[in-house]
Amino acid sequence: VASLDGASIWEFVVNGQASLSLPVGTLQVVELSRKQRHEHDPKLQIWLAPDWGYLPVRILQSSRTAPAQDHTDLTLSKLP
Repeated sequence: VASLDGASIWEFVVNGQASLSLPVGTLQVVELSRKQRHEHDPKLQIWLAPDWGYLPVRILQSSRTAPAQDHTDLTLSKLP
């Protein structure tokens, strides 16, 4: 992943399969979470829909110190 500070490799853990209710309906998904390398790293979760070519249907990034107050939650509102 490239950022203003440089580039690094991010590792993800597969948390398993689930059903996820979204504005487009309920989809079967695989949930991934970013493996934390440093204490200050933000928490990142990604839900991929295998039936849609592993399209990312939700991305949640949150602060480790205040996840309820400091977060970005992106969800798919329309299927391609």
